[in-house]
Amino acid sequence: MLIWNSWFQDVAMEVKSYGGNGWAVFIMSAEGAVSNVTLHQPASPLETVIHKGCFDIVSMTGSYLPSKTDGVSSLKGGFAISLVGADGRIFGGGLAGPLIAASPVQVVIGRFAAGEKEETKQDVASGTPGATEPSDSPSGSSSDPGSPSN
Repeated sequence: MLIWNSWFQDVAMEVKSYGGNGWAVFIMSAEGAVSNVTLHQPASPLETVIHKGCFDIVSMTGSYLPSKTDGVSSLKGGFAISLVGADGRIFGGGLAGPLIAASPVQVVIGRFAAGEKEETKQDVASGTPGATEPSDSPSGSSSDPGSPSN
């Protein structure tokens, strides 16, 4: 689990940067404010709408999975976000552009091995020290026997 804070950066690109090289990444939670958001509309995914202003994140979900096409590696996936404006109106959709932080934004992501990193995933599951990066979580790994289950 990685915890990341950002201000005036593209939150979506930062989250995506943790994927690749056989790693998949998914969002566990997010909080903070963003500005000028471009969204695909659920009823018409080819249309986009730009919402100008500052909005608080209500929820954010998404994932990126490694993919290989014709020998070229890439990440496939995307984000869905729900936001609330100063007037209390809640709206959302699929993210179709940058997600610029308007305040410190905290995103908790999970990352797991997919494809060629499978051996590393098994080492982590068996508890082999040094198999991957240590958890950045203040309470330690959620697999710790003393951790409460959510």
